Amino acid sequence: MKHIVKYLLLLVCIGSFSACEKIETAAPVQEETLPLDYNEQHPLAAPLQAILDKAAKEGLPGISLAVKTADGYWTGSAGYAAIEKKHLMQPSHLQYAQSITKVYLATLTLKLVEQQRLNLDTPIQEYLPQHINAMLPETDKITLKMLLNHTSGLKDYAEELDYISFFLNNPVYTFKPTDYLGYIKGKKTNFTPGSKYSYSNTNYLVLSLLLDHLDSRGHAKLLQELILEPLQLQYTYYKSSNNYLQTPQLVNSYWDRFSNGKIENVSLQQRANVATLNGDDGLVATPLDFARFMDRILHSQLLSSQSKALMQEWYLDDKGEKKTGLGFETFKLNNKFAFGHSGAGLGAGSGLYYFPENGVIVFVATNIGTLTASPLHKAGEDAQDELFKLLAP
Repeated sequence: MKHIVKYLLLLVCIGSFSACEKIETAAPVQEETLPLDYNEQHPLAAPLQAILDKAAKEGLPGISLAVKTADGYWTGSAGYAAIEKKHLMQPSHLQYAQSITKVYLATLTLKLVEQQRLNLDTPIQEYLPQHINAMLPETDKITLKMLLNHTSGLKDYAEELDYISFFLNNPVYTFKPTDYLGYIKGKKTNFTPGSKYSYSNTNYLVLSLLLDHLDSRGHAKLLQELILEPLQLQYTYYKSSNNYLQTPQLVNSYWDRFSNGKIENVSLQQRANVATLNGDDGLVATPLDFARFMDRILHSQLLSSQSKALMQEWYLDDKGEKKTGLGFETFKLNNKFAFGHSGAGLGAGSGLYYFPENGVIVFVATNIGTLTASPLHKAGEDAQDELFKLLAP
């Protein structure tokens, strides 16, 4: 989940402390490592590992990294996957994608466009079931492409005060997709569809429901069969079973509730929340699998050259700056142009970036919540700055 109102969320939680009563539950974590294929002799291994070690020493519970450079793949980690048991973070531990999941769903959508099962310029009312159409405004004007590049104007359910309040009062509630849509039902779009860019989790939630209606296998099974399996991503999981997040390979999650540097284990709440998110969030993978996903969708034959170009067809803001493609967001990191996506959750944060200038891919994740402010975040921010200076000088 991304772009939730950070400080408002924090204020709501502090203001309703009884509702946000501490529920600290550590989850079992696997200590053994899995066999991973990467260049252990990568020339940047030592400085990369030093950056991770410094971030953990300065306050992050855990941090994990995977990179792809001209010298191949490298992965490393530091800190703890489970502080309570002193289980070290390993490169083979699963990390939360959070909103990076949107890139996977965009890739699946473009694959279905290639198969002529979808058209990017068709209004979404043609693809949605009647009961979903009835909950949304202007589905006769919003196209599939507008969902993908966040120009639909649909309000973001994750920024609705009623949703934020209910989520914090019921941190392990099992939401249904229509529950999320219920928070924006009857509300107009923020602007004329197609006229502006405004990031909204609702876009990819609607996209997942559209794909569910398109194919009886559902969007999760389609993602597995059309994207994850062809790309040979064996350590990537998205709704593969009802309890896919209950694996000991998944890291524990922590949250600095009061932004005072004191963290608590929120694995129960994190897993319950992520498990109910559809399309806009929900995927977990090893760092190497995240890096390989980016590498393979850009450089393999899974997608046509036309689809790859569409993903990088940037929507320009009022200042003429590149904002978003189909699934991808743009970034300026170490004064270099990059694209990919970032993700934020109650108990996790992540980023997946590609630097077209030198072809470097970076995935970095931490198991501390990044939706609300924390002094501990500075260690992660400093680590990212150092990583980008080293990898994209």
